[in-house]
Amino acid sequence: MTEPNYEAIGRCNVLSQEIESASAERNRALAELREQLRKTQGVRGEPHYGFDAQAAHDRLDRIESLSHRLREKVDDFNHYAAEAGQRPIKFSPPRA
Repeated sequence: MTEPNYEAIGRCNVLSQEIESASAERNRALAELREQLRKTQGVRGEPHYGFDAQAAHDRLDRIESLSHRLREKVDDFNHYAAEAGQRPIKFSPPRA
């Protein structure tokens, strides 16, 4: 029987928590962008609402950075997953 790889297990445990935190942070950033867009949409007639494109670009840049960080953490987890007896985490493309 092989000895458990405690280093891999420990890394997966830490990375799993970091992935949850990074995912929640990215979800908050997505919600902020969604809220900005919602506040811009009007209905027929008045009033009409302005759109702050720079704020939207800033939010998109933040989402991109958070997505990249999340992807790196998932890749790191998956690197150790087999040695730790864990299933790899799936990182899927956006839903269409």
